[in-house]
Amino acid sequence: MSCTKTIPSRAISSENIKIMVLKDLKAVIVENVGDIETPSEKVDVPDNGIMKITTEETGRVMLNGIYVNALPIRISSRNKILYLNNRPFRGKLEVTHGEKGLMVINDVDIEMYLVGLINHEISSKWHIEAVKAQAVIARTYALYQKTKKTNAPYHLEGTVLGQVYSGRITEDESAFEAVMETTGMVLKYNGDLALAVYHSNAGGWTEASQNVWAREYPYLKTVESPYDELAPNFEWNLSNTPNDISTALNNAGYKVGEVEALLPVEKTPTSRIKKIRIIHKNGKLEIAGEDLRRVLGYDKLKSTRFEIKPVAEDGKVRLFDFSGKGSGHGVGLSQWGAKGMAEKGYTYKDILRHYYKGVEIEKIY
Repeated sequence: MSCTKTIPSRAISSENIKIMVLKDLKAVIVENVGDIETPSEKVDVPDNGIMKITTEETGRVMLNGIYVNALPIRISSRNKILYLNNRPFRGKLEVTHGEKGLMVINDVDIEMYLVGLINHEISSKWHIEAVKAQAVIARTYALYQKTKKTNAPYHLEGTVLGQVYSGRITEDESAFEAVMETTGMVLKYNGDLALAVYHSNAGGWTEASQNVWAREYPYLKTVESPYDELAPNFEWNLSNTPNDISTALNNAGYKVGEVEALLPVEKTPTSRIKKIRIIHKNGKLEIAGEDLRRVLGYDKLKSTRFEIKPVAEDGKVRLFDFSGKGSGHGVGLSQWGAKGMAEKGYTYKDILRHYYKGVEIEKIY
């Protein structure tokens, strides 16, 4: 899948973004190294261009077997591509201390970051207008986070906690095309970058931001998402034993006995569970529906738009059957909904204006 074409210059901006791509490591190997900078000493790059960075239990760091006195280590390539543990990355890499070991940050042109991101978030084989919509919202989301984290070591994680990204390994020509045709395009509301959140599919209706998070954003309203049924996970089922659920809750830090009942306390207008009461042997616990998703696993309890059916035997609940619709938090753009709209002839601007009410689509560079 990796693209071998020369990077078109019009897809390169003057805007960089810092993405944390690896963490909690004892050692990393970087190949094709052209130059290295540290805050405290001059380091020569060996002829083979390979640098191994290791950390000890004491926190001291060695670079090719020689101690360095301070981090971060900034690494540039010989010909625009660095290989980090065999994975290719554009831009520069920074290695610094993380919470449990070494942390690696990719400092990269934001348009090249988007090209690498597309095939992690959706498929570049989808209709081009859906891919262009994804490029615009991913760019807007990244720049929004950059403005909020100007003094942080990085702006986003390259995981589901930010936007999924692992360098240039999944780049292809379709992703290049979508990014180039929308270069510099972002969503704004009242002159400011919008919080362009998105999710896999909304189960038919998106959710207003205040029903999922504490804050209301005027452009993140509930809208119909009629093409979500195209998604393979539009409807889903999950079965958990009471012990499965109590174990997951205890592992997450809640102190509960074996679960006896799950009772929805509050639902949103789109039937997502906002708050749920958990009756257990030692008492009761009320948590947000999104917190239950986090505890049971976002990949298992795919959304909060679900119903619960207890299955009893001999007077005791043996199983909780969840049946639901949609995947993700439900706020902002539905990726599968956008795919369906594009296939019906809507442009990426039509799609964005449908899912983000009242936004302006603006080219900022």
